[in-house]
Amino acid sequence: MKIAGSIYKLSKGLHVITGQILVMIYLAAFFVFLPCTVRSEMQILTEDKMSQINAGTGLTVFFDTRVLVTADTIGFSDTDSDSVNWILFKGFSADDGTGQGFEISTMDNEPFVLDIGTMAGGRTLLQINLTPFSNPFSLHANEVVFCDQPLGSMDLNGIKLSPSSLLRFSHHMDGSSGLEWDAGFALDIESFDHTYNSLGDSFSMEGIHVAGSASGTPEDPLTWEMSGSFAIGDLDTIPAAVDVGSTETGQAMVIMSLPMAGSIRVEDISLSGKSFGPMVIDDITAHRLTIGFGM
Repeated sequence: MKIAGSIYKLSKGLHVITGQILVMIYLAAFFVFLPCTVRSEMQILTEDKMSQINAGTGLTVFFDTRVLVTADTIGFSDTDSDSVNWILFKGFSADDGTGQGFEISTMDNEPFVLDIGTMAGGRTLLQINLTPFSNPFSLHANEVVFCDQPLGSMDLNGIKLSPSSLLRFSHHMDGSSGLEWDAGFALDIESFDHTYNSLGDSFSMEGIHVAGSASGTPEDPLTWEMSGSFAIGDLDTIPAAVDVGSTETGQAMVIMSLPMAGSIRVEDISLSGKSFGPMVIDDITAHRLTIGFGM
């Protein structure tokens, strides 16, 4: 398979090859801006040296900092296509919702932990907890453009992950290219707004809650209680997967496999100011869900 890759493009000319998980952008930003007084040099380890390493307790970090991310344009596309099409986020920012830096910090008993290990059966994995993102942050784009078609502006406000949220990354067990992963998390978002034309018409969702299970009267958000972790994939049984490559005809494709389980509730959905009330999707069990994007 010919690997096509994805690319994030900042309008000032910076190109960074990235994966598909947006949270990794913020992890990278944290390490870039984290003050450090230690100078060191990275060294490539030989296979012989790597074979002598036995993983111990991993990396545990305590920190408290603020990050403000802004970019004129962030975009991604197929880099190998003769006719390159882009998904662009113009006027992008990640902040605390007021234009200031959002806090990335660890709780007293919940540090940032990164572990590399081997599961039963020989699967190697990277495990990351998402404690640093348990403080609210917001994402904004003045304009979203898909294949030269403007789609309007988008806002995600008050995004908050539970301290117990976890990501695990691994490889395909058959040795082929691509990424297998799973995630367990609880997520609350204050609001999502998509303004899709110059008249100010918009699609909005208020009070988005994602978790393992939900209780309470569906039509009355005041009675809702969310508990447990929403699951995407399971490396022990049916993992989620991301594959990027080309078909036999040369068309670039992104294929995502997203088995999932949990509940999603939204307190209110509105279209151009007209409320349609709450939305409840409980006890989701998707053993197989495959999404493909052709470029």
